[in-house]
Amino acid sequence: MKQLLLALLLVTAMAVAMSPQKLLNRPMPSVTGVTLKGTTIDTAYFKGKVTLINFMSIGCQYCMGELKTLAQLHQGMKDRSDFQILCIAPQTAAQLRDFNSSNEMGFSSIRRHYKVDSIPYEILPECAQERGVSKPTVDGGFILGPECNTISKPFKVDGYPVTFLIDKHRIVREVYVGYNLADTSMATKMQVQIEQLLAQNP
Repeated sequence: MKQLLLALLLVTAMAVAMSPQKLLNRPMPSVTGVTLKGTTIDTAYFKGKVTLINFMSIGCQYCMGELKTLAQLHQGMKDRSDFQILCIAPQTAAQLRDFNSSNEMGFSSIRRHYKVDSIPYEILPECAQERGVSKPTVDGGFILGPECNTISKPFKVDGYPVTFLIDKHRIVREVYVGYNLADTSMATKMQVQIEQLLAQNP
């Protein structure tokens, strides 16, 4: 799409430092807020469930690739009441609703450019208001960047995407830093690790 040239103001996946790995086998940092669907996210939300927490940012090429993998996982495991996926993004609720909508213009055009369907699982915005970092430009493209890092900072996220696999006791069991667009087996690898955690006693 000619007018969808993106100037990214964020570090993309392949340049992410390994600092999130420091959380391995430790209790996950606190996450609170309200998702786009109106679900309250607090300690109770994670109790007794295996959770994939995906930190992504609108327009990040590798994030868009990983969203396809996560949608595949969600579809394959949607009947499991003890598994869930939570997307956390450094944008506002309004920006994320636009991204996930069927609007012809705006942030949803980025999703369609990457041939990504609307996100079917919970989306938690980090930001209450825009700082003016992510906005359309005069040529019809976008300048993109994190509006805030209120949740991602405690998770040591310094680039996107980063995905954490959390067990039923809120312990970080795996950290996926970045995303390899050429690795078509990622969904299968994730599912194997998820199934192992699901098999463990509550």
